[in-house]
Amino acid sequence: MLLKKEILIPDNVTIENLNNFLTLKGPLGYVILKKKSYITVSYDKISKKILLTYKKNNISKKIESFEKNFYDFNIQLNRSLKSVSFNFFLQLKLVGIGYRFISFTDNVLTLRVGFCNIIEFKIPTNVKVILQNATLITLYSNDLLCLKQVSTSLKKVRFLDNYKGKGILYLNENPSLKESNKKQL
Repeated sequence: MLLKKEILIPDNVTIENLNNFLTLKGPLGYVILKKKSYITVSYDKISKKILLTYKKNNISKKIESFEKNFYDFNIQLNRSLKSVSFNFFLQLKLVGIGYRFISFTDNVLTLRVGFCNIIEFKIPTNVKVILQNATLITLYSNDLLCLKQVSTSLKKVRFLDNYKGKGILYLNENPSLKESNKKQL
């Protein structure tokens, strides 16, 4: 059984293939990936393509696990290529009376979201924060997975109220609200 996958490489990324390690260097840093022995990586510098191949040789383990590892390595390689090439960003807004982003110092975001105390939220070092105004914030990083985890954790500080529409939302998010159960006379 033979699996092949071709991946285009951005112009500003260089690749080094050493034994069981693949090093990707780009303008935003570098990533070192460890590959399995049954996955071969060939890099064509002229066409800027990587060819991943997996060949089954008398291996006693299940085929499905090897195929899964091949596809996982493919996904990890694509994600790493993006992380050394691009910055990703997400914007969050606060909706509600008195809900405010207060400050961001020393990787700690301070916010007020309707509780009696001020909330302090620790942000990882690879995620950068820009306070645009009191209710709008921009998070950016070259690691998309970490950025999504931080934004989801930040949204969990104040869940969306399905009846009033208050909470922490993405900038382009339009929540569908439930009808209230008020008796009409």
